[in-house]
Amino acid sequence: MDGRVYRLAQEFIKQNYGVDFVDTITLSGACKVIAKSMEQEVLNFVKRCLNISVNKHGFRLIAMVGYYDCAGSLLIGKLKAVKLPVLLNW
Repeated sequence: MDGRVYRLAQEFIKQNYGVDFVDTITLSGACKVIAKSMEQEVLNFVKRCLNISVNKHGFRLIAMVGYYDCAGSLLIGKLKAVKLPVLLNW
C-alpha cells in the first residue's frame, strides 16, 4: 500500500530473478495478516489475486515484500526471507 517501496521492490525482483514484469498486490499489513492466517476475507482477496497472477499471467514467483516501518504491521528487528507455510499450502 505504501508507494515508497514499489519501484525498489520491482527493480530488485526484475534484476535478481530475470523477469520482465511484476504484478503487485497491495495490502496494509499483509505480512502479519498472511503469516497469522487472520481475516478470512482478506486472505480470500489475496488468493484471488494470486490465482490471476499465476494462472492467467503465468507468473511462477511470488515475493512478499514487507519493511520495518509498515503502519499496518510494525516489524521489529531485521527482515528475513521466510517461507510462509500458508502460502505454500495454497
